[in-house]
Amino acid sequence: MTLDLGDPNLYKAIRHTAIERNQPVRAIVVEALRKWLEEQEDREDVEAIRARRGDETYPWEQVKAEMRQAQDAE
Repeated sequence: MTLDLGDPNLYKAIRHTAIERNQPVRAIVVEALRKWLEEQEDREDVEAIRARRGDETYPWEQVKAEMRQAQDAE
């Protein structure tokens, strides 16, 4: 795959980092993309939590008991 970063200075910075770490440029780019994806997932999780603020909550023991009762009723 060929990737045009659109910024020669960005490529130079990545290449410099790769040289410092003794890694190929590809490894640096893959690492950065994985980290970015994880951050996006974390951001989605935080947004979902914020959206649920104020919702009624239940103690875990109560939920487990209700699940057991439902399972026993089957």
